[in-house]
Amino acid sequence: IDASTPFDSWPAAVTESGAGSYALVFASNIVHIAPWSVAEGIFAGAAAALRPGGSLFFHGPFQLDGKFAGVGHEELWDTQMRSCDKGWGIRDVSEMVAEGSQHGLRLAATEHPVGPAKNFLLQFV
Repeated sequence: IDASTPFDSWPAAVTESGAGSYALVFASNIVHIAPWSVAEGIFAGAAAALRPGGSLFFHGPFQLDGKFAGVGHEELWDTQMRSCDKGWGIRDVSEMVAEGSQHGLRLAATEHPVGPAKNFLLQFV
């Protein structure tokens, strides 16, 4: 799936059930290694795909209030990613909240740390 494209252009295996038919959309380790347009597309696609009461989950490294909050190598990793592509990088939770709100999704829960990398799990409803 090219998540930066509109939901109705996603593969038929995803869209054939129709908008508003999914209980869950899960995106793991994506938004830090992709342009911001992919995060925008995931939010827009999830807003179209989710049924009432459905959830969008993001799993991966995030900053919290501008601070890296993982196992300690995130700042170096972020610098390396941004040197490859200025559109990549570890996003702040506040950026995700702002984008979610533009698509009618609000942050309902945050779990941190998750797993050995001490990632985040963000739930939007």
